[in-house]
Amino acid sequence: MRHTKGVWSAGFSSNGRYVATASDDGTARVWDGATGAPVSPPLHHRQGFALFQACFSPDASLVLTASGDGTARLWDALTGQPVSEPMRHADIVDRVRFSPDGRRVVTGSHDQTVRFWEVVRAPRPVPPWLADLAEALAGRRFNAQGDLEMLPAGRLQELKERLAQGTGTDYYSRWAHWFFDARFHQPVNTFSP
Repeated sequence: MRHTKGVWSAGFSSNGRYVATASDDGTARVWDGATGAPVSPPLHHRQGFALFQACFSPDASLVLTASGDGTARLWDALTGQPVSEPMRHADIVDRVRFSPDGRRVVTGSHDQTVRFWEVVRAPRPVPPWLADLAEALAGRRFNAQGDLEMLPAGRLQELKERLAQGTGTDYYSRWAHWFFDARFHQPVNTFSP
C-alpha cells in the first residue's frame, strides 16, 4: 500500500476486509486488507489539497473523506464513485466520523464548526426509467453507434404521463411523484425516502 506523499490516516473496515488511507498526495485509497492491492481507483477532492482522513461506514460500503479543500465527501467503497455532494465548510476539514448506525456523519473543520449530515442511500437496483429521465431532461442521448442524437421535444412529457399512471409506493415512484409535481408545491426538504 503506497501513496506518493505522507499518509495522514489508515483504518480497517468493520469486517477487516479493507483498509482506507488518506494522504498528502491528495488521494484516499481503499485497499484489500489481505493482499494490499487497490480495491478502487484513488478518491480525489480538488487537486492540490491533502486528504486528512478516510473512514468506513459501519457496513463497509461507504468511505467518508476529509479534505484540505474545506469539504468532506462520501464514496462507494468498491467503485470509488462519489455518492454525495461535497459537504462544505469554510476551512480545512480534518475530522470525519459515521454514527454507529451509519445514517449520519459528523465533520469537524478549522473554521471552528462541527456539522452533522444525513446519509441518504437510494435503493438498488435503479429503475430503467431513471436513465430515460436523464436523457429527456438533457434532450439528447447516445444512439447504438455511440453518436449523440437529439430527442423529440415531447419526450419529457411522455415520460411524465407514463410515470403518473404507475401506482408504485417504492422509493423511486415516490421520488418521481415529487420530481414531477410535489416539488412545485412544497419545500424540497419535506421529501423523505
